[in-house]
Amino acid sequence: MHNFWAVDEDERNEEITSFFQNLTLLGGVLVFLKRAENTEDTTPNSEQPSKS
Repeated sequence: MHNFWAVDEDERNEEITSFFQNLTLLGGVLVFLKRAENTEDTTPNSEQPSKS
């Protein structure tokens, strides 16, 4: 495993930036998957059977 605390400050800042970029991407994937899950549960009004 990478020894985070033994690197110089510039490299540490780059690692922190990369970490937050990865965290942002993970959050985007989670939002995408949640929205995709919600759209599968609903059907457009034109496809719903009539209540006659």
